[in-house]
Amino acid sequence: MLGKYAREHGYNNFKFYVDDGISGTTFNRPGFQQMIADIEAGFVKRVIIKDMSRFGRDYLQVGMYTEIMFPEHDIHFIAVNDGVDSAQGDNEFTPFRNIINEWYAKDTSKKIRAVMKVKGNAGEHLTVLPPYGYIKSPDDKKQWVKDEEAAQVVYEIGLYVMDGFGPSQIARKLTERKILTPAACYESKGRTTNVSKKGSPHAWDSSTIADAVRLARQTRRRPTKMGEMGMFSGMMFCADCGSIMYQCRATNFRRDQEYYLCSGYQKSRDICGQTHSIRTVILEELVLQNLREIVSFASQRKDDFVKMVMDADMRQHNRGLVKRKKTLDDAEKRIAELDNIFKRLYEDTILGKLSDERFQKLSTDYEKEQHQLQELAVALRGEIEAEERKSANVERFLSVVERYTEIPELTPCILHEFVEKIVVHAASDPKGKNRTQEIDIYYKGIGALEVSKVTSSRQE
Repeated sequence: MLGKYAREHGYNNFKFYVDDGISGTTFNRPGFQQMIADIEAGFVKRVIIKDMSRFGRDYLQVGMYTEIMFPEHDIHFIAVNDGVDSAQGDNEFTPFRNIINEWYAKDTSKKIRAVMKVKGNAGEHLTVLPPYGYIKSPDDKKQWVKDEEAAQVVYEIGLYVMDGFGPSQIARKLTERKILTPAACYESKGRTTNVSKKGSPHAWDSSTIADAVRLARQTRRRPTKMGEMGMFSGMMFCADCGSIMYQCRATNFRRDQEYYLCSGYQKSRDICGQTHSIRTVILEELVLQNLREIVSFASQRKDDFVKMVMDADMRQHNRGLVKRKKTLDDAEKRIAELDNIFKRLYEDTILGKLSDERFQKLSTDYEKEQHQLQELAVALRGEIEAEERKSANVERFLSVVERYTEIPELTPCILHEFVEKIVVHAASDPKGKNRTQEIDIYYKGIGALEVSKVTSSRQE
C-alpha cells in the first residue's frame, strides 16, 4: 500500500522499515530505530506511514518525534489513512488521535489481563503450547498430560540438581548421553513448537537446562527453620495416618540427633495417636543397607529378582483391581436404581400422587447423587483400565541398577533414582531398651517387597 502511494505521488526512491509482530506500544523496534538513525544521519527526506497507530501508541513520544525531531531534520511526515501531511500544516486532531491510540492500547492490555486472570482462576492453561515434559491430551486439547519420554529427562535433570550439578554440567552430561534436546524431541514427534532447532539434536545448553530445572522441582519439599532440606524430605510418610513426616533439627542438635516426625501427630492426637519418629542417621543406614542388598540381588540373580517382583506386583495388583471393580459394580447398580426412581417419581407426579414442589426437591437430590456416581464410575473405569494394562516396571529398575556397580554412600541422586517413598511404623517399646521399628521402602516401578521391609533393632 505505502509503495503504491509513494509511486503515485512521485516518491520513487524509497526504503521500507518493517517491524512485523512487534507492538506499537514500544519504540524499541529494530526497524523504527534504524529509521531514526537514518534520519539523524541525513539519509531521509520523507516518512510515510499507514496510520498514526502504526507509528506508536505513546502520545508523548509520538509528539516528540512528529512535532520536534522531524521538523528539526526537515522531514516531510505523512500518515495516509489519518490524513496527516506536515506539508499541509498542523492537523489539530492529530494529538487527540495519538491519545486515543494510547488509550486503546492500554484498554486492550487491561482486557487481555482480565481474560488471562479468568482463565487462570478457572484452571485453564495460559499458553497455547505445553512446556517440555507435557503434551496436549488427545481427548481434550485444553488439558495437558505427561509426555513420558520427556518427563523422564526432566526427572533425571532433577536428580542431577539434587546432586549439586549446575546447568552447564547437566547440559554436558545430557549431551554425552545423546539425549534429544527439546527442539529435536518436538521435531521427532511432529509437534509444533516455538523453540528453534540449531546444530546437533543432542547439543544441550545451560539456558535450556535452566527452563527444565523449574519443571524438575515438582516434589514440594519443606525446608527446616535453618533453611535446609533433608535428603528424605517429601518422601517420608506415617504408616498409620498417612501424613507426611518432616525433618526436625536445630542449631544445637548434633548430627545424630536430627530426626523425622509425623506431621499428623504433631498437629493433633486425633489425627495420629502414636508417635512416629525416626532418627535421620538410622534411616540413612537402613535405606543404604537395603538398597545395596536389592541392587546386588537384582544384578547377580536377575531372573529370580524378576520373578519375585512380578509375584509381589500381581498380588498387589489383584487386590486393588478387585476392590475397584466391586466399587464400580456398586456404583453402576445404584445409577440404574436411580433411573427407575426417576421414572416412578415422574409417574406419581402425572397421577397427582406427588406435588410439583416435592418432585423438584426429590429429583434434584437424586440427580445430584447420580451425577456424583457417574463421575466416580468414569474415574474407576479409567483406573481399572490402567491397572489391567500395568505390569511391573522391572526393566526400568534393572536399567538403573546397571549404572551402579557399587553404592559407597547414599546421595540424594541415588536415593531418588531408586526410592519412591518410605513408610515409617510406630516403634515398639519406644522408651525401653528393646526398641524396634519397621520401615517399608517402596522402590520405583516395583513397590514394596518383602525384602524391602526393614527393621531397626537398637536402643536410640
